[in-house]
Order: sequence, then C-alpha cells, then structure tokens
Amino acid sequence: MAGQGLTKLFKPRVQSFGKIGSQITEGVGGAITQIGKSADEVGNTHRIMGGKFSVPNDILHNQVISRANSSKISSTSRSNQVFVGNRHPQLSPGVEDFTGLDVPDEALEWFERGGRSKFLNETFLNVGTKNKPNYITIQDLIDQYEAAPKSKKTPLKNKIDGYKSGVATPWAKDANDVIRYQEKLKPGAISESLKETNPELYVAQADKSLVFHHKSMKAIEYEIFKKMDELIASGDATVIDLINLHNLGKQFNIEAGSRMGGGVYMHAGPHNWMHKGRTIPFQIEPSSTAEAFGGFKTPLAKMKKPPKILEGISDADWSKVKASGAETLDDIEYIQNWAKKIGYTKALKKWKIRKAKGKIYVSDGKSEIQRMMAEIQAIKNPADLTQWRKEFLENVSKPMTEDSRLVESFAEEMSPVDLHKSVKWQKNQMREQFEGLHFNKMKRNLEDYDYKMDRASQGKGVAPKGERPPDPELEELLPHQLK
Repeated sequence: MAGQGLTKLFKPRVQSFGKIGSQITEGVGGAITQIGKSADEVGNTHRIMGGKFSVPNDILHNQVISRANSSKISSTSRSNQVFVGNRHPQLSPGVEDFTGLDVPDEALEWFERGGRSKFLNETFLNVGTKNKPNYITIQDLIDQYEAAPKSKKTPLKNKIDGYKSGVATPWAKDANDVIRYQEKLKPGAISESLKETNPELYVAQADKSLVFHHKSMKAIEYEIFKKMDELIASGDATVIDLINLHNLGKQFNIEAGSRMGGGVYMHAGPHNWMHKGRTIPFQIEPSSTAEAFGGFKTPLAKMKKPPKILEGISDADWSKVKASGAETLDDIEYIQNWAKKIGYTKALKKWKIRKAKGKIYVSDGKSEIQRMMAEIQAIKNPADLTQWRKEFLENVSKPMTEDSRLVESFAEEMSPVDLHKSVKWQKNQMREQFEGLHFNKMKRNLEDYDYKMDRASQGKGVAPKGERPPDPELEELLPHQLK
C-alpha cells in the first residue's frame, strides 16, 4: 500500500546529533523529497512531505516501484486491455483511479464550463459592481493586502483565505451542498446564551457562532489544486485528473475547500486550543514557524541568560556555549546531549569538529508548510500529485479531523461561561482543563467501544463500527507534562 512505510513523528523535539540541509529528489516524477538528514543517515532513510515524515530507503524504493507498476496492473488501468472499459479514457497514465467512468455533469459544469471561476471572480476578485464588474487577479488581491494599513488588512485577508479555499472546493453534490466557509449565518454556539444570561460577558465575535474548521488544511489544499490547474493548463493533466483528485478524498471522508464536506463546525476556544495546544505540539499538524534561528527569537550570542533548554548550566559553561558560535536549537541539543556524557568542554569540541565537516544541521530558514509547498510545486505530473495528496490526507488530515471531532464533542459538554473563557484559554490558564477533558473523552470513547464489542461477542448487541479508539494512557507526553 502506498505510504505504508511512513513513520509519523508524533514525539516532541528530542536529541539531534547533527543534520545537513541538502535535498535529494527521487521517485515517480520527483514527488518524494529527502530533507535535513545527516551525512551518516543519507543512505538509510528519506525525509518526505516537508521533512515531516521519515521512510527507510528500502521501503521507499518498493513504493516507487509499486507506483510505477500501478497503472499496468490495476483493474482500472488503460494499459490492461481486459479492463479498459472501467477506467476513464481521459484519466492520465499512472494516476490511481478513484473515479471510474462515473463523472457527474455537475463536476464538468464546475470545472470545465466556468462554475468555479465564476464563483471565485464574483465573490473575491470583483472590485467593480455586480452590473459593471472589474475583476482583478489573486496576486492583485495579495498585493493590496500587503500594502494596506493594519486596520484594513482583515477583510482583505478574509478574501484571500476564501479564494484559496474556493480553488480547492469541489462541485455541489445537490442543491443543499452550498458554500459554508465564511457564510454570514453560521450555526450558533452554546456561549450565545450569554447574551441573555450574562450580557456583561457576551462578546458577539467570540460567543455568537461556531467556526468552520477545514478538515484538510486550506493552505496545503490550495497549493495542491492550484498545481493541478497548472498541469491542466500546460497539457500535462486533464479535468478528469482534477475530478479524480477530489474523489480521492472520499476514501477518508474528507473534502477540500468550502462546502460542508470540507469542514467541521467547532466552538472558537476549543478550536484554538486544539491547534496551539495539541496538534502542533504533538506534530500532528505541520508547523508554519520558520526555522530562521532554530527556535530562538534572540541570537544565542546576545542572550544574557541561557535558554530554558540549558536550565541549570553553570555560568562558566554558559560562557563557553555563548562564545562557541552555536546558533540554533539543533546546535544546543547536540552540545547538551553530549555534555551529559562527557561534559561541556569536550562536547563543544566534538560539535565544532562535526560542524567543520559539514555534519551539523544547517537550517534552510523554512517551515514544514513552506517545504511542503515547495514539494508540491516541484511535482511534474498528476500521478505524483494524486499520490502526494493521498499521503497528506492519510497522515495529516485524517488524524487532525478525528481530533477536531473529539474536541468538539467535549466542547458541547462545556458550560457557556467556560466556552467564553476558553477563547483566551492561555490567559485564563485552561490548558490543564482542556488536556483533562480531552483525556477523559478519549477514555470514555475507548470504554464505550470495548463495552459494545464485549456485548457483541456475547450475542447481545451489534459490534461498533470502525477501528478501536486509541488508548489515551499510551499517548506521548509534551514537555510541560513531564515536569
């Protein structure tokens, strides 16, 4: 199975004994990229999807061979004349088939006959009137945003976000499948009741409505579908490839874009905590933070006190580290890990030798998301683009969507006042409360599943659907939970 060899990096940052920043691209059309491995490790493993996942070398090669052969042995492949009638003639060679011959006319209307373009132009790019439209480009809109004063940026940013989400939006499945993202009439939040019960607390912007959480990150999905549009424009892909790329999401019950199939409505505070307090720290969600200083806002040489990672270091050793030329968090992790074994003087000497040999990680100044975008832009054909999105949905979007549903399920059990306070959960010191709610909900889901499964085995009920929920006792702990 494609993507089977991927290893998820759920753990917080741990020891780093040196990396280099070179990139090696290989695979079917170059969709797989190695990033940030040390000279010792280059021959054994590969880093893919923005440096977020690692895959052993032998497994990677098996995946490449499997993908290359998929168009020859698939029951829907054009190359197999026995099954030629099952595969759409306009689906490009090598593209995994999620469509067959069933291409709805609504999909062709949306993509081929201008439905999507009309929606994007009229909703986000018209600076004229309805009767006298004047359409600008998305780049014009971005330029306006960058030039605008801070007080006028928000509406322009909303238009940019809406446009990008719209590019990745599929056709409507029926008359009720309308655009939901950024709709004016959103579902009401539980905290909306504060308007009557606690008007002194009520803040409409935070308490009135639920927020639309994209099941699959709109920034990445925009790049994916924009790339497919570019491949179609250059003659390297077809509209059927684009429709098939959307149909892929059905395997995970995840749509891209702005319709209801692409989102989960959530309460604002728990939604904010989920991203900042859980999916990003657990490395479920790719980071948007660039590695410019490897995690340090202030260059190490200018710091008066040692960073938290060096808590407890002696003044003498701190002076040595500051004067060593170390710059990044990776430098400090390497030095500290060796210092625990051989002391700072020898650890610094060891670090300098490896740095001189080019075996210490050098940041490319990019975030995981930026690296992912670069990988998408480097893809040359629809087969690799489809495979890339499949792995992204499986390894990022699916676990994030599952967590969003779990978070919203316990949010619906919170009081209106707590939901109001949770919009500023850090200021109101609600991190432990959220972690407890999340843990307890996971535990209840597991117990409920096991209870129903036990009853089913005794012939007293129907077995629960889906996989057994994860055990919260087995989750990795974040750094603050280890103290």
